[in-house]
Amino acid sequence: MELSILYGGGNAELLTKMVDNIFMQQPNYTSDVKLVVPTVLEVFEKVLEKCGLKTDSPKKGPTQLTDSRQGGYVVSMWWYDD
Repeated sequence: MELSILYGGGNAELLTKMVDNIFMQQPNYTSDVKLVVPTVLEVFEKVLEKCGLKTDSPKKGPTQLTDSRQGGYVVSMWWYDD
């Protein structure tokens, strides 16, 4: 199971320590994650396109619950820094 599902709710600090420790103990994981991020983002874009939610440019700010014309966007991840 995914760690964020198990520990994320009220344990953000514990989850952060766990993930930080994993990447400190296995530095190669960082490069693995950097390699997979473009593919994951491409999949999200295709899902948005298939659902008719893709726009040419992402919105500035969070999507309102009443705004059904587009979904949220994954802009960056803390470990993906080029």
